Amino acid sequence: MDLPEKRTFEISLVSTEKRPICVSSDQWPNAGGYVSIGTRAVLNGDRIRLVAMDADFGSCVGPCEPHRIEAGGELAGSISYDAFGDAEFVRNMEPRDLVLAVNPYFCP
Repeated sequence: MDLPEKRTFEISLVSTEKRPICVSSDQWPNAGGYVSIGTRAVLNGDRIRLVAMDADFGSCVGPCEPHRIEAGGELAGSISYDAFGDAEFVRNMEPRDLVLAVNPYFCP
């Protein structure tokens, strides 16, 4: 959901599986609304395509815990307009269509 007044996109991934699925932490935005790998988040406009900036989440020491979504559950998050550079520019884009590429998998 695009929330221009908050300069953010609220996103969610809803599981339709009968067992838990996981999403790697580097594939989902952090609490600040940024993505680790910018090319996973693309904003398409009428004559422009913006790719999110890479946000270095750092390295995990030991295992990196994925986001776990229980059967029929939902993972919610947000992507800030700032992730694409100039939030005001994004706010003035018409139309704007966010595409976020994630690869969920069955949790071990």
